[in-house]
Amino acid sequence: MNILITGATGFVGRNLTRYYVDNTDHNVTVIVRDKSKVEADLVDKITIVVADMNQYSSMRLPLEEYDLFYHFAWNGTSGPSRKDVKIQNDNVKYTCDAVFLAQKYRCEKFINAGSIMEYECIDNYEKNFVPPESYIYNISKFAADYEAQAISNALGIEYVSAVISNIYGVGEISARFINVMIRKMIHNEAIDLSSCEQLYDFIYISDAVRAISLVGEKGINNTRYYIGNQKLLKLKEFIIKMYNLCNSSSELKFGMIKNFINDDYYKSVNIGGIYELGFIPKVSFEEGIILTRDWLKEYGNEF
Repeated sequence: MNILITGATGFVGRNLTRYYVDNTDHNVTVIVRDKSKVEADLVDKITIVVADMNQYSSMRLPLEEYDLFYHFAWNGTSGPSRKDVKIQNDNVKYTCDAVFLAQKYRCEKFINAGSIMEYECIDNYEKNFVPPESYIYNISKFAADYEAQAISNALGIEYVSAVISNIYGVGEISARFINVMIRKMIHNEAIDLSSCEQLYDFIYISDAVRAISLVGEKGINNTRYYIGNQKLLKLKEFIIKMYNLCNSSSELKFGMIKNFINDDYYKSVNIGGIYELGFIPKVSFEEGIILTRDWLKEYGNEF
């Protein structure tokens, strides 16, 4: 097959690219903004197109047609940018532009990187919850998902969404929860936390990209697949496991941060869908944390 991946220098896109190169004979084309960020050993094994998201509507691709189009490119996935209205609205537009690009190159299926936060957004809306600015990201993910689905159906392209929970692992450099927690625990820093009683889920990167590849190759049209585990735990349980595995003496200050606990949105997600496609996770949370911990100890100060 001919595979096209946007956002291929990001954590998930980069690992999905490597998965296809290392485990299949498919032709992989990636769209990146900065070619220098493509891992050196992959450069000669893939086709690289250098372009920004705002060029999707006019860009040319090297092949005449593609089978699968994985869309991961998204600006402002963490930090203050999550509440930047222009950045997030532009992301919605670029996702739609990506669908039109897929249609231009006769793509059979469009796989969008969704987020569990879409469901949290919907559930809280029904409860008349007043959203904080940070919800602009959630809302934009929801809008991009549904608009891309509507356009795909109108254009005759199969559409599936990979609903990402919390992916972590070796190579992740952004300020996401696992990274921040492990770094602080390694350095025995005090950590302010909420009560952390809400249900949560984490999936290791190698398991996640296998699941996402199954969504692309076997996913049923107009279906959303949750990329995560079948059993959820309270966030506090995950934190304590990390704490013990890091042999940390950090003070875990539960309850210092006030938060609105809502995990009802998981009830709206078909958690078992990916397992119906044959997915079996291989890396336990404990194994994944040990791998990530050791990598951060060695390379954490480099970024």
